[in-house]
Amino acid sequence: MFFNSPRFISLLALLSTLTSIISAVPNLGIQKDFAAQFPHKGYQSYSMIVKFNDASIPGDQGKISDAQFISLAKVAYDEMTAWWSRTQLASNECPGAMIAMESEGTMYFASSVRSPDGVDINAFDRNVQQCIGWYQWMCQMSGDGTHKTRGRCAEPNVLRLYGDLNGIETTPTNPLGTYRPPPTTNTSPRIAVWGRPSGALPNQNKESFFTPCADPATGGYGCNRMATQYGLKSVSRQSPDPSGQDNWAFTLPDNRRVACPAPPT
Repeated sequence: MFFNSPRFISLLALLSTLTSIISAVPNLGIQKDFAAQFPHKGYQSYSMIVKFNDASIPGDQGKISDAQFISLAKVAYDEMTAWWSRTQLASNECPGAMIAMESEGTMYFASSVRSPDGVDINAFDRNVQQCIGWYQWMCQMSGDGTHKTRGRCAEPNVLRLYGDLNGIETTPTNPLGTYRPPPTTNTSPRIAVWGRPSGALPNQNKESFFTPCADPATGGYGCNRMATQYGLKSVSRQSPDPSGQDNWAFTLPDNRRVACPAPPT
């Protein structure tokens, strides 16, 4: 009978494998970002913060590999494009990249920003050299000849997300404060970027792994310099590996929406 045939047994094995792969993909809950820095019209940014129940998981290379880390960035990117597709926006309004950053058992996911004129930065923040806002401001002021994204990269966006969740740090000389950077005392925060090349549409299947963008030969403010400034370590280039992610237990922080409050009614 067919049910006892090798062909049917092989089919069951294939279905079991596919089910295992599908179940291994977590639901990160990526949502549209309504952060205060982004006007609610004309900006497209997506983000989410995930708190692992076992804080040792993200920092333990034996439990989560770089390939699995890249896979989480890919999952976040796919959730972003799915969210975007449901809104029926124009294809050129979907951000082109998603970054994953891990720090002390918490993972931060933030997209690049689609906006007409760069990113709005608080005036006090741009005055503090080498803070997140300063880098974004320099990107905007440099123009296309130095850093064409004008502060719209995912790297400063994920650092902004970290700062929004963990609070603003003030000093006597800077009472208005600036963002708290991710700590690097024990391990360097890992980052991974997944996205599509410039000009590609989200439905063309051209997505891949990226490293932080480099400075042009003439100098500038590429995100590789920002990553170095904040001690972020880009994972190695390799293929995503979703295996084992179904066993990763995580929750959403109580104040996870601080960086992404509900839109005005």
